[in-house]
Amino acid sequence: MDIQSGNFVWSPGTDWQAPTSGTTSPGSGRLYVVPFTVHRPMAFDRININAATGEFGKVVRLVLYDSLETGHPGSVLYQSADLSVAANGVKSDTLYMGLETNQYWIGFVSDVTSATFTALDKDHVRRIGTSSTFGSEAATHLRYNISWTAGTALTDYPTSPNQVTSDPPMLGFRVA
Repeated sequence: MDIQSGNFVWSPGTDWQAPTSGTTSPGSGRLYVVPFTVHRPMAFDRININAATGEFGKVVRLVLYDSLETGHPGSVLYQSADLSVAANGVKSDTLYMGLETNQYWIGFVSDVTSATFTALDKDHVRRIGTSSTFGSEAATHLRYNISWTAGTALTDYPTSPNQVTSDPPMLGFRVA
């Protein structure tokens, strides 16, 4: 499948895209990540999240992590500046990054209390793991509660995240 320049690629969809299911309300100071698999080397020029409802004076920070040998998120490869979510719509940051064939983790942290973000239908996304570590239902994404203040840089992904089985946030890139 050839993905044309300017098209958006969302994660963690099956065949690059999954249907949306509504919204997710992340809450303040929660770092969410979803798996993003690159099947062939690709270049991207934007990183995105869609705010379904905005919240005045609040921000979101987008982040990309590499994968450890265990498959878990590792080091920060890229993070955006703080992006305002005062209004609804796609929030994006310019990045020029080529990614090799591998699994990555795309995510965000925010200080929102009432804003919501578009979510993917969990029945159409790849699950993370199949062992009892994830409970009876394999997780769709990971969440870690952190003490985060707008303007603060993110660091390597913390250990012992919560495995989440609900509809994951829709995050993605634009193909360069």
